[in-house]
Amino acid sequence: MAYKTGYDPGLHREDISRLQLRVPKRIVDAIDVFGIPEGFRSRNAAIVHLIEQGLAETEKASGNSLAATPPDASQK
Repeated sequence: MAYKTGYDPGLHREDISRLQLRVPKRIVDAIDVFGIPEGFRSRNAAIVHLIEQGLAETEKASGNSLAATPPDASQK
């Protein structure tokens, strides 16, 4: 992951989307308590890691690939 290993000349950045969240301060505090000792460069990096970890666990439990592109809404 770019936020852990940095970018080297041959590595292409992923498309990035901006996401604005409103969360209780206790959650932000918990992210900081987790991320700072783990050595993440930023709160954003810790959040991305936690989301990816949660999605991987959910995917494993359900057997579905959450990383796949969601179907087009018009095809439903």
